[in-house]
Amino acid sequence: MDASIQNTTNQFLVFSLKGEHYALPVEEVREVLDLSRITRIPGAPDYIRGIINVRGAVVPVMDLRLKFDSGIHEADDESRTIIVLDLSKRGLSASLGVLTDTVDAVLHIEEEMIDQPPQIGEHDRSGDSSYLKGIGKVEDDFVMILDTEKMFSPQDLVYGGNPASL
Repeated sequence: MDASIQNTTNQFLVFSLKGEHYALPVEEVREVLDLSRITRIPGAPDYIRGIINVRGAVVPVMDLRLKFDSGIHEADDESRTIIVLDLSKRGLSASLGVLTDTVDAVLHIEEEMIDQPPQIGEHDRSGDSSYLKGIGKVEDDFVMILDTEKMFSPQDLVYGGNPASL
């Protein structure tokens, strides 16, 4: 098991994308919002859907379906949730929203129920496993525990124009 998983509280916010379950450490989650108007930023990568206003702060929103190379997905009745994360990366600190289909639960996943992610290929950029910290086993299902250090680049964090991140 990854040592970074062992040092967490093992509390995860579980959400769904296209029927698959993913998880983020609760200590990185600031809040969960209903889908609101997202303003597109010219020149931003396709997976950065735009920015939203969260209590006066500009927060970039990332579409994880596009980040994971799952194809374009327009918001509909199934995708109504933005998870706002507080992240710190390489000396940068910022908030980032991630667009999800649904938020399902907050779960405690015991360390012995978390396995290493499979190695799919040398250059597995398009597969979800390159962003995984571990695979949680919950009842008869798998929950893919995401590694925010690998998922979000410093460029992803600065699209909101947060002075702390520039």
